[in-house]
Amino acid sequence: MVEGGKGGGGALWLGVYELRNKERISVAAASKLLANIVYDYKGMGLSMGTMIVGWDKKGPALYYVDSDGERLAGQLFSVGSGSVYAYGVLDSDYRWDLTEQEAYDLGRRAIYHATHRDAYSGGVVNLYHMKVTGWEKISQTDTTELHYQYAAEIMKKNHLLNHVRFDDKSSRNARRVKDKIAPVRDIRELFEKNLRKFYHPGAFMTVDEQLVPFMGKMQLQLVYMYAKKTR
Repeated sequence: MVEGGKGGGGALWLGVYELRNKERISVAAASKLLANIVYDYKGMGLSMGTMIVGWDKKGPALYYVDSDGERLAGQLFSVGSGSVYAYGVLDSDYRWDLTEQEAYDLGRRAIYHATHRDAYSGGVVNLYHMKVTGWEKISQTDTTELHYQYAAEIMKKNHLLNHVRFDDKSSRNARRVKDKIAPVRDIRELFEKNLRKFYHPGAFMTVDEQLVPFMGKMQLQLVYMYAKKTR
């Protein structure tokens, strides 16, 4: 690999640090060095978003660095033109106690959804695992294979959801005569029971309300508010 200009200078400074201190530079310092380098190009048309990840004396570390010189430490980042789609998957399914295989699958799903919605995200998922001994390549998967795999799972999930019922459908109409919310009565009472069981309000609890605009049809009685016509 051949580098020049600021990029080559950054690689040079990493080597100088190791020679002076007899140890590798920390992840935090490496990310700070990159942030300082790209900050010199701020306002010159450079567009970049990247992540610096590694292990040092303090353990694993992850930093986000962009072309404005912004630098953030965190446990979860997504960068690139398809990052907003990947974040949707990550925010929904990420847990702190994921197993390695669950984390691998979550990473594949996030990148797949990014490639499915964003034409500039490519068509291959390259999966790497940064360990204390260095990075390890886990897999390289064509998104076409993932598409058929995840599409089948979504169809199965939708099929199950179409058959989920909260009550006895055969007696619903009869119960609805006296109870307007008969279809969801049982699940509502279970929800309220669990609220009373697990939530204990303190002395400084604040109670507020929120009115949501709704233009659909309902069997419940609605109160029209002239001052707030959408409510």
